[in-house]
Amino acid sequence: VPPLTPEYLAFNIAPKLLSVSGTLTAFAVTIFLLRAYVRTVMLRVFGIDDALMLVAVILAITVLGLFVQGTHYGIGRHIYAIPPQQFASLFYTIFWQGLIVVFAVSFVKLSIAFFLLRPAQRTRYRRFLYGVIAFLIIFTFVSASAILFECRPVAAAWDFSLRPPPDGTGTVKCMNMNTFIKFGVFNSSINAFTDVLFAVLPVPMIWTLKINTRTKISLIGILSLGFLACAAAIYKTPIQYHFFDDPDSTGHGSWFWVWQIIELTLGIMSASLPSLKPLFNWFLETAKALTTNSRT
Repeated sequence: VPPLTPEYLAFNIAPKLLSVSGTLTAFAVTIFLLRAYVRTVMLRVFGIDDALMLVAVILAITVLGLFVQGTHYGIGRHIYAIPPQQFASLFYTIFWQGLIVVFAVSFVKLSIAFFLLRPAQRTRYRRFLYGVIAFLIIFTFVSASAILFECRPVAAAWDFSLRPPPDGTGTVKCMNMNTFIKFGVFNSSINAFTDVLFAVLPVPMIWTLKINTRTKISLIGILSLGFLACAAAIYKTPIQYHFFDDPDSTGHGSWFWVWQIIELTLGIMSASLPSLKPLFNWFLETAKALTTNSRT
């Protein structure tokens, strides 16, 4: 146990964590609302990809709410500065945040896959995308099951008193920590791989469409923003691998949970921006008309 100095007890980076996660979530929600406006008001259509993204946004807001609650229980403070009676509540919020993030990220990827099915009509990519969709659904449930059944009963995941010594006084069996970490890293690696896949796949698909080269390049550029989410997933993977090396996981190590939110929100934004093209076109045409009128 480190010396419980006044500086140690006063340490709290929760405001920084909340400013980053809150700002990115706000941007993601705003961009999605613009997407919903374009799809429902301007184009008068709301497809399955839009519905899936709506679920992802709702889950992202839920994740942020859980993270805010977690900061009240000690996220952002040194582990030994947190009252022991708050640990169960802290780990409870962390447990549900991790579980919901798995589903939220998957809904983002499924939304992208269904979005790409439109230009994939009557092409060889259609069957491939259906295969990716099936893989994502299976992978999501496997990943969620690993978190949900880390311990039996599930409550032992946040109530350490149910675990056997030295953590508690119970007899509950939980997944080996090394196995749990390796599975988490594997999960992050698959997420990074699928991020790369969805960022690269639009290039050959769009290039074969019968549209002008300028439009092709702009579409490819916008869809390639998925590399941002990929970069976040890659950066998060080694943090996850070494997460339990530092016993002070709620202090500086708490940035790991922020990186979960960064990956999720960047995915929502990069997947929603292509749908805003009609809005940008309208804005440019309106600006051009106003400029022309003023000159006249």
